[in-house]
Amino acid sequence: MFPGGIIMAGESPGEGVGVAFGQVRGMALALPGVEEGTSYGTPALRVRGRFFLRLKEDGGTRVLKSDLY
Repeated sequence: MFPGGIIMAGESPGEGVGVAFGQVRGMALALPGVEEGTSYGTPALRVRGRFFLRLKEDGGTRVLKSDLY
């Protein structure tokens, strides 16, 4: 969940209720320590050099890394 309670949803563009990668990017870059880069040739975000979010090659699917214990 990102600031403001926004949850990314859907595996493809326009599916479910979600937000565009650009919106998520803007919110994430407002957080301390977030840096932009690429992963597999697509836009990605990292914190302290560690990947946490990227846009997949299809241009709509977002990959969010999460540690679940």
